[in-house]
Amino acid sequence: MKRSLLILVTVVLVVPAMAQAQQDWNVRSSPLALLIGLVTLRVDYRLADHWVIGPEVAAIDRTVSNVELKATGLGVVAMYYFDAALSSSAFIEFGASSSKVKLKWRNLDQSSEFTNSGGRILAGYHWFWDRLNLSLGAGLSSNSAGDIEARDTNGNVVDHYELRPISLALDCTLGWAF
Repeated sequence: MKRSLLILVTVVLVVPAMAQAQQDWNVRSSPLALLIGLVTLRVDYRLADHWVIGPEVAAIDRTVSNVELKATGLGVVAMYYFDAALSSSAFIEFGASSSKVKLKWRNLDQSSEFTNSGGRILAGYHWFWDRLNLSLGAGLSSNSAGDIEARDTNGNVVDHYELRPISLALDCTLGWAF
């Protein structure tokens, strides 16, 4: 009985203090990306009153029709919140990343491997409901891959595919702050 009372008193005193504590971390992922097989994970850390910074990772291993796609990426993202970091606010985001991509066209016996570096800038709104949060944004991204060479099984270049240097960037992530 004494032990139960001690636990109850501890919970009553500690939980409200934790709820009022400033949240310095946010872990999030994109549920829409998961629908196509892309797994993303991002960790934000409050750097200053209006700034967060953190790493993000992404990976996909998916076959669609006759195309196999395998890719992994690592990046860093900085966000400026107009009201206050990790609170409901409009934001502007800057990111840089690098990824390794492998493509294989099974019906053509062709494949391609390349490394891509990119940057992005986007703006949007981040909603926080206590710890649960949702971020929606749009902007532009760049990539360095340019002309991608498709090679046959002997290593001969048989085709070229061009990646646009500038494309649309979207953000839709669910997160948990602590």
